[in-house]
Amino acid sequence: MTYRARLCLLLMTLPVLTACRDEPAEPPAAPPAAPPAAPPAASPVAPAWQLGMDAIGAVRVGMQVAALERLFGNASIERLEPGERCGDVRFADVPAGISFMLDGTTVVRINIFEPGVTTAKDVAVGSTEADVLARYVGRIRVEPHHYTGPEGHYLIVEDPAYPAMRLLFETDGKVVTSMRAGRREAVDLVEGCA
Repeated sequence: MTYRARLCLLLMTLPVLTACRDEPAEPPAAPPAAPPAAPPAASPVAPAWQLGMDAIGAVRVGMQVAALERLFGNASIERLEPGERCGDVRFADVPAGISFMLDGTTVVRINIFEPGVTTAKDVAVGSTEADVLARYVGRIRVEPHHYTGPEGHYLIVEDPAYPAMRLLFETDGKVVTSMRAGRREAVDLVEGCA
């Protein structure tokens, strides 16, 4: 038998000889660790409450009250007069100072009346007029407030990316006293639904 043939025979019997040894076999390797669990999905009840041109948190202009009730529980709807289409809706699970204007059952405007909620440019109720003007430079116009002008103002922000929407800050001439965003015609209403 040639050297090569003997080597092949030896190599073929090597696994058999190894299996017959008295030494304990190595323990099987531990199974690979499971990948880390994905973080839990963010709750729609606790979104980041930041006011945009057409949304705040999980609420978007154009949503129906029924969809909001699925997120935040029963709505408290106030209307100016019985039978009116326009109303104001609030939810216990939404931070204080936030309400939504309705046209029928559709959200058309978001209202902010208390400090704590900011815009993407970090403006809130209590921000100075000068700060608002600086943060929205080139996209803002100033008009006298319907009731408190010429001292008080409306600071109106428009964005070409949202042609049907508007963001409005009411001021006393020094600081923001309230802010609202949504459909232009709804934002322009001075007394809520009127």
